[in-house]
Amino acid sequence: MAFWNLFQNHSQTTKRKQPFYAARRAEIAAIELLEERTLLSATFPGPAADTGLVFGNGDVAGQSSLIIDGVTFDGNSGGGVYVALDGATGLDNLTVRSSTFTNNGAAGLEIYLSNMTLDSLVIQSTVIDSNAGIGFNLVLDNATINNLVIVDSDFRNSDGVGVCIVGRNSAIGSIDMNRNQFTGNAGNGLQMNLEDSQVGRFSLSDSNIINANFGGGAQFDLVNTPLTQFEIDGNAI
Repeated sequence: MAFWNLFQNHSQTTKRKQPFYAARRAEIAAIELLEERTLLSATFPGPAADTGLVFGNGDVAGQSSLIIDGVTFDGNSGGGVYVALDGATGLDNLTVRSSTFTNNGAAGLEIYLSNMTLDSLVIQSTVIDSNAGIGFNLVLDNATINNLVIVDSDFRNSDGVGVCIVGRNSAIGSIDMNRNQFTGNAGNGLQMNLEDSQVGRFSLSDSNIINANFGGGAQFDLVNTPLTQFEIDGNAI
């Protein structure tokens, strides 16, 4: 299985295959296709950069997994990471783990999915802190995610909502949010707005959504969107 390997193109001399480059960066970061590798640790700093990294359809063509692991996106004048995929095929898994998105000029992490299916989208052990927009913004348009998992992560001090999930004509098989912190955000800690969509199961457990989210704790606006199973347990809301 092939994975995307991202690293700063300063002093490394690794043999490369099919390189391409993330757009709108003052310090260009190489994004390369390597065999049996996950994402290496790296730092994508501002303030000279716009968005830290941008991914489109061409950047994930032929890949089954996109993994961002142990990466810091700090002080970019735009957002930390922007993923926009429309009709992408073959990509099964998108994972962000052990990464940090701080002090960026827009959303920390934004993912837009249209006309496609993902088996899993996972945010794990990640900190999204003090960004000028939404902390983590997920937008679905005629898209399906079989498993959405957000665990052991902190979403705090954003100028907007901590975590925002917006969708229309879309489906999410299960949403598991466990052991997270949603604190100090200017908007709601957690917000979900779905229209003409469906959710199989939603679980929110052992999380803190109470500490000074100025918009509120958690808000769910489901319009013509059936939710089969709803579980909230062990939270401070």
